[in-house]
Amino acid sequence: MAATVEGLRKYLRLMPDNDEELTLYLNAAKDKATAAGIPEFKHNSQYEIFIYALAAMLYDNRGMGFSGSYQATAEETARKMINGFVLELRYMPEEDGDDG
Repeated sequence: MAATVEGLRKYLRLMPDNDEELTLYLNAAKDKATAAGIPEFKHNSQYEIFIYALAAMLYDNRGMGFSGSYQATAEETARKMINGFVLELRYMPEEDGDDG
């Protein structure tokens, strides 16, 4: 149960014929998590969902801008979500590895 490009593709709900390269976004999310002091978990569902959510945010905001009617709060909300995950995952132990 590690975060994978195929898992990110499913998380983003991209069409089956979409062949966009997602490795950059997945690797950037993992690097950002590492820089925040989060270890790279191999078996931790919370880590996996955080990496997918962060990679999705990077993918959705490729232009490095938040837009829409909620622009004023979108960036702040994203920052709070990221900080919450970082604080929890920084000290969380690895799960037992049972993918079922």
